[in-house]
Amino acid sequence: MIRAVAFILAAAGLAVSGGGCLAAQEKGPITFAGDVFDVTGAGVLDLGDIDPVLLPYLDVFRARPLRAKIELDVTVDAAGTVLDCRAKTGEGLAEAGGKLCSHAQAVGRFAAFPFLRLDYAQANYRTNISLTYGSAEGETLFEASTSDYPFLDDRAIIFGDGVIPAEDQRLTADDVTLAPMGYPRRALQNEVTGRVIVAVEFDTEGKAASCRPIRSDLTARLAYETCEAAMDAILLKQPPDVRPYVLSVYWSLN
Repeated sequence: MIRAVAFILAAAGLAVSGGGCLAAQEKGPITFAGDVFDVTGAGVLDLGDIDPVLLPYLDVFRARPLRAKIELDVTVDAAGTVLDCRAKTGEGLAEAGGKLCSHAQAVGRFAAFPFLRLDYAQANYRTNISLTYGSAEGETLFEASTSDYPFLDDRAIIFGDGVIPAEDQRLTADDVTLAPMGYPRRALQNEVTGRVIVAVEFDTEGKAASCRPIRSDLTARLAYETCEAAMDAILLKQPPDVRPYVLSVYWSLN
């Protein structure tokens, strides 16, 4: 039986030690900033109604339900507009992929989760389009899913400058109440582990208001899901306070 564990670590120690595994250190980290960014798992890509686009290819999907899918890799700007789209398709779906990309560029819109503080000019978002199983008459036939993690290449990710606020500019563990954090569901499903550093800010009532990813060992998505978990787990004891709390977590499967 797999046991999922979250270890809360010291932020200062992580800032000094840098990357996690040896492979990540040998390859060097990727800096997410400007036009180099991946927001898969950081929000929702609204493609509108895609059934009319894909209905002409319904027989192809039904003939190979487990293998017939379209993988979209779209580029979005900071406002969420789809700037570009690339489709990777199963057999017999190349034309459908092209039409779906045209549809995405015409009506697609990406919206990041409101609690995430991300800074990018352009970013990539990846999603899979497949046939919905057991859909009743009148229900949507095709759905988009981001259940899979982007390819993991054993490289750490630094968000922006990756700077952790100085000790006198951030809250300490004594300033907050930290409830147990559940292992991010999709990370657990994909057996993704790693170390993540994020900075959480609070509103005037002491509730977590925003979260800024700082560093992740292997994938940006684990940082986004750590932020999501932190929003319900951390409370500021004596609000208001504009200083962030730097949360350092190592997600492990035992």
